Amino acid sequence: MSIAYIDEIVEEYARNLFKSRDKDYKNVCKGNSWSDLTKLIDYKKLRIRHCDTKYQNDVVPKAPKSAVLFSSQFVNDTSNDQEYLLRTERKTTSTCEIQISEGYVSERNGEISLEIQLPGVVSEAGAGFRHEYSIDKGLTKSIQEEMTWSIESNVKVQGMTKTTAELVVNENQFMSKFEVKTYFSGKIFVQLQKDGHTYLRLDLGDLSQIFTPEKGFRRDEQGIYYLTKGECKARFGIDQRIALHQYPLKK
Repeated sequence: MSIAYIDEIVEEYARNLFKSRDKDYKNVCKGNSWSDLTKLIDYKKLRIRHCDTKYQNDVVPKAPKSAVLFSSQFVNDTSNDQEYLLRTERKTTSTCEIQISEGYVSERNGEISLEIQLPGVVSEAGAGFRHEYSIDKGLTKSIQEEMTWSIESNVKVQGMTKTTAELVVNENQFMSKFEVKTYFSGKIFVQLQKDGHTYLRLDLGDLSQIFTPEKGFRRDEQGIYYLTKGECKARFGIDQRIALHQYPLKK
């Protein structure tokens, strides 16, 4: 697993920059050393662009799995047909989990969080999922959306029979690995403070000196980027039906 912790990378570079001019910076900071100061990373001038998330596959299994949410039995021990009203409502939970195996993390600032797009077969399934989710802390994002299934129908039961009515929901499951490029440009600043007073605002300069290949970053004609890899797993309901089963009564 290769994870780039952005805040730690930036702070390490700022510390080395501070120590390269230790005497000058300590004078500006009234004699305070690096360890004496509070470090606030300013990402406001850092621009981030996420490319489309690419999945290895974007199909779901051909045979959805069925689940019985409700079952009721109607018994007619007369010689005449009878009709019953079947009315019920049940809820299910659609789930989606995004797991990062290679990527970057910023635990201090949500503005540079990783953005992952769900595949169309999941986001457009009507299960309540959004098209895109942010992973702002940690390496996992778990999403749950509640769905309501309801029926109101008349059930006709012939004489001397019993009928079992079931509310059946079909569920699809999706699993695929993915990758997404995130490009970084602009500037990063680090403010050095103590007791609420800002002594120095460090301009860290060229991002290529901070986000290096040794830290897992890459470069192409569009600029500096990090390639995030992971896996998406989802389970969600797609439709419902009423299943009726009729059996004769023993005389």
